[in-house]
Amino acid sequence: MNNDNGILSIHDISLDKLFQSSISEVFREKLVEIKNNINDPRTWIEHPRKIVIEITIKPKDTEEAIVYTKIKANLAPIGSKPQVLDLTAQQLLKRVK
Repeated sequence: MNNDNGILSIHDISLDKLFQSSISEVFREKLVEIKNNINDPRTWIEHPRKIVIEITIKPKDTEEAIVYTKIKANLAPIGSKPQVLDLTAQQLLKRVK
């Protein structure tokens, strides 16, 4: 429970409180970003995508810590598929499947 100065107790903390919203809702938003990226014809469909949830805890002292939260989607870049290049002949051999 929050005390009078707005500090969360370690006994009452949750991901929803840390992210100041429903973590499930934020996760769904990032999942939609990934779905849109997969459906974008300018991206390579087989490129892996990630949803990264990061929580950093920076102690102030032995009794308090500052908690930083971040959730992000790592998407496929816009561009062509990776290609194999024969470095001895300087020509394109084949596209990676």
